[in-house]
Amino acid sequence: MALRDQAFPGVYEAAPGLYGLMHFNAWGNIMAPLLGMRLAQGLVEDRLDRMPFPLTHPRAVAHPGKQSLLIRRGLIPAARVAQTLGVI
Repeated sequence: MALRDQAFPGVYEAAPGLYGLMHFNAWGNIMAPLLGMRLAQGLVEDRLDRMPFPLTHPRAVAHPGKQSLLIRRGLIPAARVAQTLGVI
């Protein structure tokens, strides 16, 4: 899963000549094939400036282990204690 601060899907250039489509969520069934066709058309015509969304570069994850730490060290032990106490 990938999250970002914009509401719509994006086209990314991960490296020169390496492109990807991401962040479709519920829009994916319709938008992913359409945007994939537009990306292919832009690549064939060498006109990526005509994409319906701007071409961006992916950013590194700020804290890659944060969710794992919170879940494994916080939520799971808390749930076990709550279960032992009969709270849940």
